[in-house]
Amino acid sequence: NATTQANPKYLLFQLSNANPEIPVRNPAGISTKAQIEKAVDEIVAAIGERGDHVNQQLGFTTGPLMFDLTDEQMRILIADSFAVAEEKNVAVAFHIDDSMFWNARKDLWSNKNNVEWSDWQGTIVPHRIIGWVADGKPVLAPPMCYNSPAIKTEAARIARDVIGPAIKRGLDHLNTIGKPYLFAGVMAGWETRIQDEMANGSHVYYAYCALHNLGYS
Repeated sequence: NATTQANPKYLLFQLSNANPEIPVRNPAGISTKAQIEKAVDEIVAAIGERGDHVNQQLGFTTGPLMFDLTDEQMRILIADSFAVAEEKNVAVAFHIDDSMFWNARKDLWSNKNNVEWSDWQGTIVPHRIIGWVADGKPVLAPPMCYNSPAIKTEAARIARDVIGPAIKRGLDHLNTIGKPYLFAGVMAGWETRIQDEMANGSHVYYAYCALHNLGYS
């Protein structure tokens, strides 16, 4: 029927309903279902309509799903977001942070082979600097080395065993009730980049660890 074959254009509003671990603030956490409901109610009230589910569909995006969260926190956040989408008759999408927020994963970033270097001698870049996080203070974990074997293994595990199955459960349920249009998709990447920074008047370039892993020297 028309609803099951719907392919609407989505108007999505990003909700930051997961908090990263930032030492000067709070440990990582997720919003409660009631908090998600409140935020979605405000979106619906501001827009004034949800769309027709066939051509246009209002929705929200949950995120960031990140290394800072535990497996169980991600599962709960995904399930609660699907539940709110169904209850409020709006779509939900999921936004994955693949590298910015992983301060809680000292087991990974304490290994110099998993973080970026600023030269061929393996000098570690101690903090990733994000201008809007704590006013650019050096509080985040080091920049991640994207092609580190351990990083790739853990990213694959989270995707395969945590995020993927949780989203599939939610989508399967929407299919059983004839509302697959309430799932708007998944976005991967949260300002993902290999950046360079100014330090003492000169640039500090990243990516030596990644290049080393590719066989360069």
